[in-house]
Amino acid sequence: MCPGALLKPGDEEDLELGKEQWAGGASITLQDVHVAPSIAPGCAHGGVSGLTAAFLPGHLYAITGPLPAVCSSVLGTMAGYVPCVSGSVTISGGGARDAARRRITAFVDSFDTLVPNLTVMGQLQYALNMACPPRSMSEAAKQSRLTDIVELLGLDGRQSAKVGFAYAPGISAEEMRLLSMGVALVASPAVVLVDHPTLGLDLPASARVMRRLAAVAARGTTVVVACGPLPAGAYAVLGGVVALQGGRAAYVGATGEELVAHFTRACPQLPPFNSAQIPESEWLHDILDAPQPDRRSSGLRAANTAELADAWSESPVAKAVEQQAAQLAGMGGGKMVKKPWRDGRLGCCGRSDSVNPLWMQLLLLFKHRTANNLRDPYWLLVRILDKTLFTLLIMTLYWHQAADLDPVNVSNIVSVLWMITLLPGFSAAAYLGFLVLEMPGLLRERKAGWYGTTAWLVHRMTEELVYAAAYSAVLACALFFPMRLHGSFTVFWVAYFLSYSFGIVLGYTLAAIAPTAELAGAALSYILIFLLWFAGVLILTADIRKWWSWMYRIDYLRYCYGAMLINEYGRPGWDTTVLAQYSLYGTSKWRFIGYEALFVAGGLLLLAVVLHFKRTAPRYRIQIQLRQG
Repeated sequence: MCPGALLKPGDEEDLELGKEQWAGGASITLQDVHVAPSIAPGCAHGGVSGLTAAFLPGHLYAITGPLPAVCSSVLGTMAGYVPCVSGSVTISGGGARDAARRRITAFVDSFDTLVPNLTVMGQLQYALNMACPPRSMSEAAKQSRLTDIVELLGLDGRQSAKVGFAYAPGISAEEMRLLSMGVALVASPAVVLVDHPTLGLDLPASARVMRRLAAVAARGTTVVVACGPLPAGAYAVLGGVVALQGGRAAYVGATGEELVAHFTRACPQLPPFNSAQIPESEWLHDILDAPQPDRRSSGLRAANTAELADAWSESPVAKAVEQQAAQLAGMGGGKMVKKPWRDGRLGCCGRSDSVNPLWMQLLLLFKHRTANNLRDPYWLLVRILDKTLFTLLIMTLYWHQAADLDPVNVSNIVSVLWMITLLPGFSAAAYLGFLVLEMPGLLRERKAGWYGTTAWLVHRMTEELVYAAAYSAVLACALFFPMRLHGSFTVFWVAYFLSYSFGIVLGYTLAAIAPTAELAGAALSYILIFLLWFAGVLILTADIRKWWSWMYRIDYLRYCYGAMLINEYGRPGWDTTVLAQYSLYGTSKWRFIGYEALFVAGGLLLLAVVLHFKRTAPRYRIQIQLRQG
């Protein structure tokens, strides 16, 4: 039988009724799908060959096999995120273009990409507002939908609990998984695809999560998961299974007697299946792992990959699957029906054809993200702690130091201005970490159509730079006046703020470019150390060899430092020796500030381009091995 089909008595008649019977979900059909091999670190696999399967509304299905990356790639192909080399993916009787497919399907990653400082209800409200047009639903309807999701997923009583950080744990891992699924459900998708929903959960939690997914499917939604071996309690709620071995189908159909009967025929050397001795899920994976019998305690030894796949393709059940898949793909009555939820049921209204305009995306981001960030002590602390500590150190160490006009004191003032210029650059390491941690969520929300790169970048840089402008003014006051510096406070603050801003942009840009977090951190250190040599301090600008003269012209540290020096020693009537020594005599401080601003603008442009083409998140090479229940 076809896994989606699991056609029970009366199901064939339901199919003939067409769209009215499919109003709560959509069928999804794979016909001879081939997926190219992947060499991406962490998800390398040999590809998928000739997979045919179909999934109907109202059922929960599992794509399983010994290679998790293969199962995930099939799920990604169904969602439209992973292209297939050949074959077709059809939704509700119509060819599924990627854009249309993403609008009626919801994809839940194997890792949770939630906003840590939002509450459970806040996360769902954020998702609902971003996924649905502003006037598509009344506030009462939105609240009804969110309440229904909370009750369906068993999160009632936890609405006010925060998702949590590593330093301040919030909801449990099981609740995070359920909340991630709730985020996918807010747009009322016709098809829900969940990648390894039990990853990192213990056996009881795995069973509870799968039962919640079965409850979602029971309301008329098509639910497909990619997973490894499931505990008996979780496996029992499956309506069908697609078993893959080596990228080829070894079985497609219902669980239970039909699965056991097929593998008993395909592998006559197997001992009789005894459910009292081994759960069906483990028995199935023993067979799929047969080329490596030492990995399983049961000692089963089945046929090799080619023999299992050939036995399936030649079986009469496989022929029936192909016929049913062709029938579903060719049905004209299976057109998607968009309608709101009624009577607390999960409908299939999906996301609107119209996308929130840019101004609405920005408004929602500021409302849900910025408002919470400004109330979060951790968000504020990590942005000000290092700068505050160093400002206090400099202020107390150089108290009234600039009031001493003795030429011997010049070296002290030159040195402190150099440190004030340099420190914001090294503070960029903190901002690098922010984007590394947030990138998976950014990519998921962008794929879901919540916002575009422009909206996210404008929101994030406005949030960071406005906060930086305000706090840098406080720090500039704490430096300029206690040290009794000379010149214009405005010039000092603007130069300091632009150096602060460039450090922020540099950290975000390196995090977006680098494939790993470790490489991004190393690159930041190398770049800053390299720039130190050409800022005109360690070696004077006039003494830099001509083949390196181009470098000091593109060193942003030189322009920030130069603007501060000119502001301090460039007043009319002052000795020009210091400025002449640093090749700054006759140079405009505002011109240097303008160059600083160009560096910030250029960094923002580069960041926008990188994020536009970004498809995978930076990762840490040291992985934590999670136990799959």
